[in-house]
Amino acid sequence: MIVMKFGGTSVGVPESFAVAVRLVRDAVPRDPVVVVSALSGVTNLIAELCRAPQRRAELAERMIERHAGWARATGVPLHEAADLLDAWRHAAAAAGEREPVAGAERDRLLSFGERLAAALFAAALREV
Repeated sequence: MIVMKFGGTSVGVPESFAVAVRLVRDAVPRDPVVVVSALSGVTNLIAELCRAPQRRAELAERMIERHAGWARATGVPLHEAADLLDAWRHAAAAAGEREPVAGAERDRLLSFGERLAAALFAAALREV
């Protein structure tokens, strides 16, 4: 077994993402366990969403567009993360205009970055 951890730049930049996918595919004989961070910039985007109730809807949409643009650039089908994106829309809308979002709710919102990156990375691995 081998543990492979890829940070936000490794998965968030299309060229680096392709290298990360290749590295994991090459490591299959070693039974890899893969850990991915949120796409670069996504954690900061979600943290800002938690701090800025007046911009919450705009920032929630930017999160979706960030992943849609990334999917277009990498060729990974965005529908692979459709359920998570729907959950993101619901969670971001549920945050409403309260200021600030904190504690467990903030943590739950922040988790969407890694969850979306993991779903899309797994989809890319299945695209063989």
